[in-house]
Amino acid sequence: MITRPSPGNHEFYVEHGAIGVAGYGYFSYFDGVQHNADGTVMTATIAGNPDTGGTFTQPVPFSDGQAGHFEQTGGLGTNSAPGGQIGVGNGWYSYNLGSWHLISLNIECETQPGGCTGAWIASELQWLKKDLAANHSACTLAYWHQPTFIPANSIAVPEGTTAKAFWQLLYQYGADVVLNGHDHLYGRYRPLDPSGNYDPKKGIREFVVGTGGETLDAVVTTNTTTADPTGNPNFNKENLEAATGEFWGVMGLTLNQNSYAWDFESALKDPAQTTGPDSYSDKGVGSCHGPVNRW
Repeated sequence: MITRPSPGNHEFYVEHGAIGVAGYGYFSYFDGVQHNADGTVMTATIAGNPDTGGTFTQPVPFSDGQAGHFEQTGGLGTNSAPGGQIGVGNGWYSYNLGSWHLISLNIECETQPGGCTGAWIASELQWLKKDLAANHSACTLAYWHQPTFIPANSIAVPEGTTAKAFWQLLYQYGADVVLNGHDHLYGRYRPLDPSGNYDPKKGIREFVVGTGGETLDAVVTTNTTTADPTGNPNFNKENLEAATGEFWGVMGLTLNQNSYAWDFESALKDPAQTTGPDSYSDKGVGSCHGPVNRW
């Protein structure tokens, strides 16, 4: 119950050997699984998954809990009969911690109703705007999986591109920090606006921390194929303040009254890296600029 999660692609999509069907397992784990009258786990059979066309049996989660709301019906259903008895994992929620307002968002839109441009993501944006409008905290942080600004040399994914709409609302309402994962490296950007321009006064600092154990990605600073939203091949060179793709590790984030401090520490160096230092550390502090409607 101390965990405040946010889902990733492996919780929603069937890919890379992982079966994450519409978030069923994710919500069952964090919100709890329902049982039948005889004590057995309640399950749902999902056919026609967009990723594979396969049929999957999944546990049925409760509608609400630690991971946010799970709508029991209205999902993609089968290819021949969309909707019906297939759940829709919303999973966005917010909470306060001291002087901070924290927002967990769900960007796994590919297999949700309307995909990354339809009704599901529109409802999340509507919720986010309402949540931010009611926020009077000194500092605001939002987190989701696929980043908009990418330290690795990877192709822009629909989720990261769609998340720019999160950025626009967060920037409009004076948010301070964005936390992402997905790319298997560590990266820290200087404060940016939603278009990727440096903005030391109102800009949001993005951290990408994907160093939990998966095969590491190389950091790319100058490459025309890097997925940056500006089309500038030097985007990462100009805006990425610190990064490494050579170490697994963890970042601690201290939320102070009107500021924050980060501390990334390596745990293990990639054995494929035979030169360079044996450890990596990135520490620093940032100030909150406060939301537009602060008390």
